[in-house]
Amino acid sequence: MTYKLVIIGGLAAGMKTAAKVKRENPDLSVTVYQEEASISYARCGLPFYISGKVGDINSLILRTPSEMKEKSNIDVYTRHLVTAISPDKKEISIKNLETGNEFRTNYDKLVIATGTKPNIPDIPGVKSQNVFTLNTLEDAKAIKEAIKQAKKAAIIGAGFIGIELAEALIKSGIEVNLLSESDHVLFSYDSDIAYHIENYLKQKGVKVYTKEKILRLENTEDNKVKSVITKNSCIESDLVILCKGTRPETEIARKAGIQIGSSGGIKVNPHLETSIKDIYAGGDCIEMPEIIYNLPVNFSSGSLANIHGRVIGENLTGKTTTFKGPLRTQVMKIFDMTLAKTGLSEKEACKASIDYVSVTVPGNDKAEYYPDSDKIIIKMLAEKTSHRIIGLQIFGTGNVAKRIDTGTTAITAGMTSEMLGQTDLSYAPPYNGPIDVISHAANVMTNKLTGQMKSITPLEFKQLMDDKPDSFILIDIRPPEVFKSGHIKGSINIPLTKLDEKLPELDTSKEIIFNCNIGKTSYGAYRKLVNKGFYNARCLEGGTLSWIGEIETPTV
Repeated sequence: MTYKLVIIGGLAAGMKTAAKVKRENPDLSVTVYQEEASISYARCGLPFYISGKVGDINSLILRTPSEMKEKSNIDVYTRHLVTAISPDKKEISIKNLETGNEFRTNYDKLVIATGTKPNIPDIPGVKSQNVFTLNTLEDAKAIKEAIKQAKKAAIIGAGFIGIELAEALIKSGIEVNLLSESDHVLFSYDSDIAYHIENYLKQKGVKVYTKEKILRLENTEDNKVKSVITKNSCIESDLVILCKGTRPETEIARKAGIQIGSSGGIKVNPHLETSIKDIYAGGDCIEMPEIIYNLPVNFSSGSLANIHGRVIGENLTGKTTTFKGPLRTQVMKIFDMTLAKTGLSEKEACKASIDYVSVTVPGNDKAEYYPDSDKIIIKMLAEKTSHRIIGLQIFGTGNVAKRIDTGTTAITAGMTSEMLGQTDLSYAPPYNGPIDVISHAANVMTNKLTGQMKSITPLEFKQLMDDKPDSFILIDIRPPEVFKSGHIKGSINIPLTKLDEKLPELDTSKEIIFNCNIGKTSYGAYRKLVNKGFYNARCLEGGTLSWIGEIETPTV
């Protein structure tokens, strides 16, 4: 069977579709129209080019139009903007951006892979000189050139790209102000995770502003930006980068009558077909139900875009392939730390009215005695009734990527905490402990779900401290010398070895909450009391390492 396939968009989803189709059926006619001058480039690598980690921007370009023609007989037209789709005629309208010439062409099957476009705030001064977005190769080149003359930069938006750029600019010797209108950085993460990331960014020299409503950008007389004016501050800046996220590029799909979902992306079925016959869509421009609770989501990911391209390519060449849906898995490097997320956060679970349980569990990424062993902290969510794992947020200087991928696989497979805790993962001291930290987190979750452990999360305890400070006794059960090195404000020190003799002296009308370094010894103290018949106790998850409030160090 032969037919004419036209693809709108020449990055990950579009070019993956084209390549897969031609591998499966070399006789098909495949034409790609791309608005930009380049195709098949690694957009996720742009911050690393700006930082200097990637020296040559051309190394981010994986394929050129001439290579696609020579190797796969795919016709690629760059600097060609598709302006309209006419499904009734099976035609598209195209404008050559170099010549201005406009023309039409027909298709038998059409794939829309138009990606996203940056959100530009509607504020005065946003079109000033030295105000940038980061969405294309040309954007990256312009920012790289501008930082040569810049001394102070403001990054408006504190998501993934904003934080990656903050690191890039710090390493270039520029003073960086990172501004977020939200309560915390990384809005898709929970506030307890964001708390640690904010503190870490500050340690690395980034000035972090949250709850900052941006009012305008002020210019010099020659229209160069000189400061960012917020409701609370005036921040001097000779370089501003807008990183307020992106939105799906769906204008031509909407005008063609293709259904758009509630998240703003093109609505597709599991075969990645749109609401109009013979038109498919994939990549950052689509909406699909996520895999856990079928909540409609739009999510930008180079990995997902490639999966979409493969699925579409198979369906265009005679197979019946479905995609179960995304988990929105993500990982990022922040200086020497790694941060990752998959599945649902607490606030996402609450918004979806899901009855869940969360645990916060620190641990070592390798055997504790191994020379370069590092800490990571895992926040895990599970459905309360089924014990099915539904979300993970992980950060630390250790190997986070291995654990997020293990967790993603577990969630995709519908595994419970019991199943993950008993999974036969690999073990060798240079790579993990005898019980991997993600298995340990799963076991802690099982203990909490089954009632073997009563605990309180850092977020819950912070709220309890604020609302009912006299309702509990916080006992730090570490040795005195460790306690003196830093402890949660208001805690009293009773080492575990002294707990039995000190217990009668405590006001047992109040709840007892145990704390230690990472939560393991606290659990031991909790079980000691429960086994004695004292049930009004809990342990603080994650211990001092995971705490999101003040750490007090006695002055000598």
